[in-house]
Amino acid sequence: MLTKKAAVILVGGMMWICVPATARAQGICEPIETVMACLARIRVVLGAEPDRTAAATAAKNTQLTTGKKTETGLDQLAGLGSSVKDFVPLLQTTGLLGAVNKDDKTGIVTIALNAPFLGSTGTDESKDKSLQLKATVDTTAELFEPLKKLIPDANREAVAKQLIDAKPDAQNLTLHASYNILSRRLGRNFSLHQDTLDALFAEALGAVAGPRAAFTQRVLDLANAVSVDFTTTLWNEIAAADRAKIEDGILAIVRAEKEFDAILSREMRAAGLDVYGQLVNNQPQFALTVTRGFRDDLFGPDLVTGRVSFEMGVDNTLNKALGRYNGTCDTAAAACLKAYSAFTSKPSTRSAIKAGNRLSVFGEFVHNLDYHYTSAPHALDLTIAKATGWSAGLQYGRLVGVDDAGTASGRFDASIQWEDPAQDDADSRFVASLTVTKKLGDLSIPFGIVYANKEKFLTGVDHGLSANVGLKFNLFPGTK
Repeated sequence: MLTKKAAVILVGGMMWICVPATARAQGICEPIETVMACLARIRVVLGAEPDRTAAATAAKNTQLTTGKKTETGLDQLAGLGSSVKDFVPLLQTTGLLGAVNKDDKTGIVTIALNAPFLGSTGTDESKDKSLQLKATVDTTAELFEPLKKLIPDANREAVAKQLIDAKPDAQNLTLHASYNILSRRLGRNFSLHQDTLDALFAEALGAVAGPRAAFTQRVLDLANAVSVDFTTTLWNEIAAADRAKIEDGILAIVRAEKEFDAILSREMRAAGLDVYGQLVNNQPQFALTVTRGFRDDLFGPDLVTGRVSFEMGVDNTLNKALGRYNGTCDTAAAACLKAYSAFTSKPSTRSAIKAGNRLSVFGEFVHNLDYHYTSAPHALDLTIAKATGWSAGLQYGRLVGVDDAGTASGRFDASIQWEDPAQDDADSRFVASLTVTKKLGDLSIPFGIVYANKEKFLTGVDHGLSANVGLKFNLFPGTK
C-alpha cells in the first residue's frame, strides 16, 4: 500500500510525497491494478478530488443547502417564534389535497390544500410558494371555557361531557391563508438568487485559472510521456522505464489537485462566497396571514384573525452585500464581486453573519362574531358581542458563542408585546422580556427578566421581584 512505500510530508502548507529508492524499484502501484485504478487509490488515501470542475461546482452548490440551516444546535425557547425560524411552505404541487397530519398532544389535525396559485415562483416542487393554504381541525372537543365556568363546580365536568356528547358532529374548523412576498429583495427563495451566485462564482474562479491549467497540463504531460493504455494495462505489464515516468506523473497530478483544492477554498473565502447562503437566509421577509374559524357554539364564537409580520437580518443580508448590483451581477460580474467581497470581508459583517442577528415586528387582530348560547335544561345563557382585539410586538434574537462549525453555545432574545383585548372591560397588556439561554450539552438553561404593566400579566416567572417584574430561571418547570 502507499502508506508503506511513501511518506507524506507537509512543507509550506503543501503536501508532498517522498518515495524511497526501494519503493521506486517496486513502484507505488499494485502489480495487478491499472494506472487509473492506482491513481484513484492514491487520491482516496490523500483526499484529493479527481474532477476540478466538480470540485468547484460542489463548493458553489454547498451555499444553496447549508444556508438554509437557520438553527445552529440551540432550539427556540418561549416566544420569539419568528426570530430564528424560516417561513416553511406547506404547499406541494401534486394534487388538490395535501398531507394530513395529526398532533397527538394537541389533537390538531392539519390538512394542506394544494394548487398552483398565483404568486408561485415556479412549477417545480422544490420552489417556494408565495401563497399557502391549510385547514386545521381541533379534535379535542373541549367546552368553551367561559361557558364551562357558568356550570356549578359540583357537576361541572359531568355537564360539560353531556353537552359535548349530545353533539358528536360539532365542528371546530379553521382555514388559514398565508402570503409571503418573494422577490430579489424580499423573501428567501434560493432559486431567485441562483443566477447571482453563478455570476459571482464564475468571476471568482478567474483567480484559480492558473492552478487549474497547471493540473490540466500535468494530465497531458503524463498522457504524452508513455504509450500505455491507462484503463486496461496492468502495472506488472508496463516496462520499468515507463513505470518511473507514470509514477512521477501520478504524484504530480495529485499534488496539482491538492494545490487546486487549497487555492479554491482560499479564494472562495476571500471572495466571501462561503457565506452566500447565509446572506440569502437573512433576507427581509414580509408575510400576511388570515384565518377564519368555523366553530360550533359549544367551542365559542367564530373568529377572524389577521397577522402582518416583517423580519430581516441585521447587517447580514444579501441586499446589504450586493447594494445597487442586486439583480445585475450577470451583466456586471466584476463590479458586483468587488462590492460583494468588500462587504463580506469586514470583521463586523462576519460577526453579524455568525450571530444570525434577526429583527422582526408584527401586528395582529382577532375579531369574534356575535355569539349567543343557551341551554334551558342546564340554565346556561352566554352572550358575547362582536368585537376586535389588537396586538403588536417587536422581537430581536441572536446567537452567542458560535464556533467555526456554526454551533452556538447560547442565544440572546428580547421582545416587547402590547395587546388591546376585544372586551371593553379588559385591561390592555404590555409585556417586555430579556432572556439569555446557555446551552450545555443537550440542556438549555434560560435566565431572563420579565416586565408586565399589571401583576396579573406577570406569568411564567420563577421569582417575582415586584408586582410588575420577575425572573425566569427554573430548569425543571415540571417539578414546581
